[in-house]
Amino acid sequence: MKDILTEEDVAEILGCEIQTIQEKARSGELPGVKFGRPWRFPRTALLEALHTKAMANKSKAAPAPVAVLKPVGKASRQPPVLPAH
Repeated sequence: MKDILTEEDVAEILGCEIQTIQEKARSGELPGVKFGRPWRFPRTALLEALHTKAMANKSKAAPAPVAVLKPVGKASRQPPVLPAH
């Protein structure tokens, strides 16, 4: 197992394009170091950054709303109202 990953390694691990990895590294979303033209990514820093981002996403996610069915009289039958996404 390599301690330092290339752009190609990270793209394969994350299942995305190399250009996406380069953009995320430039913006600081992925912890990388540029040596000449290519980016290099320390494995432990990358995994830690992904873990931190995943935990932040988890805490931001709201529970799915539950549909509330209202009783409707026989004269005006309507479908239940679902909450907006």
